[in-house]
Amino acid sequence: MTSDPPSRRSRAGSGERTRAELLAAGADLLREQPVGAVLNQITAPEVARRAGRTIGAFYHHWSDQDSYRRELLATVLAPEVVPTAETVAAMSAGLSAGIPTEELIRFSARANLVAGLVRPELALTVALSALARNDEWIRDVLRQQYEGLNASLLPTYRAIFAHGGWVPRPPFTLELISAVATALIEGLAIRASADPDAVPLALPDEDGTPRQPDDETAWDLYSAALLALLPLVTMPVDPDAAHPCPTCGNDASGVLGSRADVRDVVRQVWAAWRGEPAPGHESHEGLEAGPEADGGPGES
Repeated sequence: MTSDPPSRRSRAGSGERTRAELLAAGADLLREQPVGAVLNQITAPEVARRAGRTIGAFYHHWSDQDSYRRELLATVLAPEVVPTAETVAAMSAGLSAGIPTEELIRFSARANLVAGLVRPELALTVALSALARNDEWIRDVLRQQYEGLNASLLPTYRAIFAHGGWVPRPPFTLELISAVATALIEGLAIRASADPDAVPLALPDEDGTPRQPDDETAWDLYSAALLALLPLVTMPVDPDAAHPCPTCGNDASGVLGSRADVRDVVRQVWAAWRGEPAPGHESHEGLEAGPEADGGPGES
């Protein structure tokens, strides 16, 4: 068998190095700029044409295309145009009518998910988020949008919590809970854009009976996840008003009760996963030993 001459091996090695260097350079560019320049498709001629105006009229108001794009972006993502007013109004009406807290959560969460799935600003927000790392102005626009979103939703969250008799469980605050809820719905909307079946609008009933997506009485993935999360990040305003846990003395509205903070919750969950007695609450029925395994997640 004959072997390749040294010159051919050298050329092949050089070609592989060049290929690797080009790929590494591309990877660096992707890390610095994950997506292309946003709004490059918005040009003065196209804007003027669609508005039925002249290019001169465009440049009478803006000195260049970038100035127009920045004002456009600030307008589209202005906090006051975030579509939460209808949801807030409906929630307020439900609270006044005395609708059960669980149903209010399901209704509002579903409405927000449906709005997120069709809201065109979401795609723009995602694209801008990829650029915000290196653009302080974009970071500021997005920050203002989220602050406006929180400002419009926090009064409703406060009213729902008061209706249910809850307060945030330390170290959580109402603002942090709102941030988590917003991030969850954005993540689900992003996933649904590529894989709609992964974000069902109608989960089956507990007995497995299927529900139709247009059934507004069904629990969607977001509202069900949010309801499952709330007991972990909230606690009753009045611990003595809840049913006591017979083994630990805490109320049973959360995983460990109103007197335990979230760090205790994490310790209990890890112990259950490892199959170990729960620290300080060995006989708590809600945290029996989990799957038997040699260590839990994160252990080598």
